[in-house]
Amino acid sequence: MDWAAFAERMGSLRSDGSEHCNSLLAYAALEQLVGDDAIDTAVDQIVDNAPGRLLATYALVRLVSLRASERAYRIYQEATDNRAYWAVWLIVEMHHPRAFAWVSQILTDPEIAIAVLGMDLLDALLSSPEVVEVESLDVESILAQAERDPRQELSKRVKSSRILLQPEPDSQRDVTYLAEYLKARGDG
Repeated sequence: MDWAAFAERMGSLRSDGSEHCNSLLAYAALEQLVGDDAIDTAVDQIVDNAPGRLLATYALVRLVSLRASERAYRIYQEATDNRAYWAVWLIVEMHHPRAFAWVSQILTDPEIAIAVLGMDLLDALLSSPEVVEVESLDVESILAQAERDPRQELSKRVKSSRILLQPEPDSQRDVTYLAEYLKARGDG
């Protein structure tokens, strides 16, 4: 494989010979290497709950595939069965930054289990600074939307999501911080 040509095509190698890369560019490169067909069939295996779905899930989660996220989102929009749930579940697991634009719609889903996955998606995006720059997102409008929702399962999650917006503790193992988040979420 000609990595220089590939890096140039991906936008990592500039015309002046300098290089740059970040996680999203690396994920896009991996996506190109894996190929569209493999990504599409992996999404289908997962949302159809078919044999091979576990490996497909692990692969797509590591890949953080934009293509897989968009395919899962299309399936969610078109499905009228449990495929909608599994499509959103996959979107949460991958939490590609593009999925932030879908959180509001997912929160309005009439199926509470899917709407709650919308809050899971928001939390996953907020706790993934490698992939998402939280400062660039309009999180407050989504939190206000969830707060106004009459379904308690959504509104009670707002406090825990707001905790994720606070500056990170000095240590990732800060037990107090984790305990406060879990308590606010209702898990602790």
